Amino acid sequence: MAAASLFTAIYLAVIYRLTINLTELPYSNELRRPGSTEFFNANDQIVKSFQHLLRRIPGHHEASVLGYRYHQVVGTLATVDIYSDRP
Repeated sequence: MAAASLFTAIYLAVIYRLTINLTELPYSNELRRPGSTEFFNANDQIVKSFQHLLRRIPGHHEASVLGYRYHQVVGTLATVDIYSDRP
């Protein structure tokens, strides 16, 4: 019975990992530090934007920013996980 419960929990938790290009966000070393004010401010804006986009999709969804990195061609990139209770 424990195996069925574990399977159900895994089945209901779907994670989508995205990498998004943030053309309007200049990259800085502060974005690399998870405890920095700049990191928290950028996270807050991104999470609120995803919540706004996902609110019309049925189910429960959560967004979480994992980190930022710089790419010399496209600029600032953010890695975001979207947690969903629906596949």
